[in-house]
Formats: sequence, structure tokens, C-alpha cells
Amino acid sequence: MVSNAQRVFTEQELRFLSLYDRFNLTIMSSDPCIKKPDTRLFKMSLDGLELEPCEVLLV
Repeated sequence: MVSNAQRVFTEQELRFLSLYDRFNLTIMSSDPCIKKPDTRLFKMSLDGLELEPCEVLLV
């Protein structure tokens, strides 16, 4: 998951809803202080999951 949310709030909400562990990787814009649509966020997620752009779906 790549989100412009603040981890301090959003991670707690996702855990409360039992959703956090459904994601193999969670990158919040507050972590690297970069916001979507900056492609560096997406590159970080691709690198972290060891995937190529053609292997993922952006929703």
C-alpha cells in the first residue's frame, strides 16, 4: 500500500480494522516525507516488493 496518509494515525486505524497485515508492504508519505504522485514513492514500493511496474495494479 502506498498512501499520502500519516503513519501515526493510519497504521492504528488499519490495525484496528484488521487490514494492516493484509498488505505485504505499507509506505506512508510521512515515512520518507514524499507525497504522491511523486514517482519515488511508487519506486520504493516496487523495490520493496521486488516487482516490475508491469506486475502491479494502481487503484
